Amino acid sequence: MKTSISNIKVSRLIIGILLALVGLVAMLCISPYFLLGYGCFWWECAPHRDFTVYELSIPSELLPLNAQPIMLRPSRGTIGAVEEVSGESQGFAVYIVNRFNGIKRAEKWYDGRVASARFTNPLFDTKAVSVLLNFKSKTADQYNVACGYLSEELRCVFEARYQEYYIFFRGIIREERLTQDHFYSIISYIDQKIGVLLQSSE
Repeated sequence: MKTSISNIKVSRLIIGILLALVGLVAMLCISPYFLLGYGCFWWECAPHRDFTVYELSIPSELLPLNAQPIMLRPSRGTIGAVEEVSGESQGFAVYIVNRFNGIKRAEKWYDGRVASARFTNPLFDTKAVSVLLNFKSKTADQYNVACGYLSEELRCVFEARYQEYYIFFRGIIREERLTQDHFYSIISYIDQKIGVLLQSSE
């Protein structure tokens, strides 16, 4: 009787070891598939979304009347994102939306972009952009609004990370281009729109 119980225990142990080995082999086989195909492990990969980055386009009515609509097109220089689009409006503004395969990659990209210098001269008098600098995002995980001079023109930049998404919007602030109100309305729209899309896609 004792021998049969011992045999059962040994059999269960062997089966347990075999199942563990099968699981290990499966992980070793699946992991390269995810890394090569998606650039991330399955527990780090971004979830499936029911929308594309093109749905984050900016309505024409938010831009000045003399500005052309910003048409989002696939980016020319790839940065390894799952989705990459960009567009501009006759020098008025530049808009970029990138969706990465995971949050960690988006965080790294956002941190690197915000840390890099973009202005040739800093902005000391903030009155012209005081409203923009006080912008508060309602949905972003990370965001930054900065203004300064580039080629003697006052420019403001909005950068934000929403889960695996990175968004960049830059505009020239002046009456003939984008006013402070235009810029604020645009980034408020982006902030609200992506929040709604992410919530509906969860």
